Amino acid sequence: MIHRISFAFHFRMLHCVTTGERRAPERTVLVGRLTLRSLLLVLVASITLGALATPAFNPHTRANPNSHGHGHRQDRNKNGDYNADIAGYARGSAQATVNDDSVSISGTVKVEGYGSGQFLATDLTIDGPYFSGRGTLLGERITVRGRLDAARSSRLTGTFITASGHAGRIVGSLPSSVDAGDDQWDRN
Repeated sequence: MIHRISFAFHFRMLHCVTTGERRAPERTVLVGRLTLRSLLLVLVASITLGALATPAFNPHTRANPNSHGHGHRQDRNKNGDYNADIAGYARGSAQATVNDDSVSISGTVKVEGYGSGQFLATDLTIDGPYFSGRGTLLGERITVRGRLDAARSSRLTGTFITASGHAGRIVGSLPSSVDAGDDQWDRN
């Protein structure tokens, strides 16, 4: 810091000598101080904005270091074993397991023209209220994307699409014995 001010001071003095300009060298020191104050102000502002941009701790996102900043799951949305229905290209029932960092869905489905088989999507990554990942449907690769929320009670909704372009929906909820729901959910 002293070196920069000294350099600026000496540079200004040299400039005055070579050009014949008469300007007080103290002014250069003042400019140097203002520049340092400005730098300090920018540094403090950057740290403050960085702290404000850091998301608050949420237990539902703590296990996902690759979070894309989609916020957090609703606090009323609970982990557990969801009863789910699959519809669209494939139809059937499934069990979905939700924990802090992943969703797994497995069930038996029927695809018209292909018979019955397994729907399996494990370790779908949770990012805030959303989950996504890959799985299989009767051995064909699928992509699954969905959301966890809690309107009246904890629920899971999602879509899947096969490698051949066929799509369907997944809808599930926790049993009422686990999450009885909140009849006042829309009044809060």
